[in-house]
Amino acid sequence: MGQQHVYSARSMAGIGAAWRDLVAGWRMGDVWRTFAWDEIQSRYRRSFLGLSWIVLSYLVFVASIALFFGGFSQKSGFEFVQHVAIGYAVIRFNLGVLSDGCVVFKASVKWIHSTPMPYSVYIYKGVARSTFPFVVEITV
Repeated sequence: MGQQHVYSARSMAGIGAAWRDLVAGWRMGDVWRTFAWDEIQSRYRRSFLGLSWIVLSYLVFVASIALFFGGFSQKSGFEFVQHVAIGYAVIRFNLGVLSDGCVVFKASVKWIHSTPMPYSVYIYKGVARSTFPFVVEITV
């Protein structure tokens, strides 16, 4: 088993070690991007639509909200759809990052115990996993 790291904000050594961990994790971008991409693919692998389910579910939600609530808005139809589409993409990104952030280390405990990597790799993986659907939704 690897060396146990404890980061403490009470000492400059702890803050420096945490900073070094963040930098080392960032430099391992290929690792956390690959982990994130693998988790995205495995999440949608069992679906008939696969990764296109991200786009389809997003479009269905935005279209139905625009259809049902568009008449109540003071904005034109196109402006309202843009407002809903951007707002929904941002909310989904924020919720994804927050929910992944709550369990990032618990979900990665096997990797943490078996492989000596910076802890920040798992944090970057969670953010990257939420970023891919966000980028797809914003471009649609």
